[in-house]
Amino acid sequence: AQILGPQTDCGIGTETISLLITNYGQSPQSLFNFRYSVNGVPASIPMFSDGFFTAVVGTTDSIEIDFETTYDFSVPGNYTIAVWTELEGDSDLANDTITIEISNIPVIAEFPQTNGFENGDGGWSVDENGENSSWEFGAPAGGIINQAANGTNAWVTSLGGDYNVNERSFIVSPCFDFSDLEVDHLIRISISIETENNW
Repeated sequence: AQILGPQTDCGIGTETISLLITNYGQSPQSLFNFRYSVNGVPASIPMFSDGFFTAVVGTTDSIEIDFETTYDFSVPGNYTIAVWTELEGDSDLANDTITIEISNIPVIAEFPQTNGFENGDGGWSVDENGENSSWEFGAPAGGIINQAANGTNAWVTSLGGDYNVNERSFIVSPCFDFSDLEVDHLIRISISIETENNW
């Protein structure tokens, strides 16, 4: 299986879990259960009206299907979604479960807005497309960055040391909705940078 949705986005809510089921076996398959869990808790899926595959998926074929049982992702944060099939007599269980992580990125629409990171990560997150990322959230204790700009917490490339060799990484802000502002907006960020010479 492959999970097609939902995806990381700003302000997601109650969403449909979509997946692609592929038959890697030698025979066409039908009449099997498929299930999902979020953060390790299996969804309460009613038997036979949802999560029961009645079509036929031929050898090397793929079929896109949706769970009718939706999930509420409206609380901002990270979610781990696992989807699996339950096929009787399956000799290879290793390819029956797929897991993805998504985020509901908070939307900030009330201004002015200030965040010193004392009540959590502020909706900021590590960009999963970075390379050799060392970003961490917490109390800095490194040789160069050993305190936060405000209070105790900050986002730092390695709370206790240096950034990684060949690192190309990023953190991503929450989503800012400026559509109701009648004046130009200004963003101020306290940042401390120390890199190797010529880098």
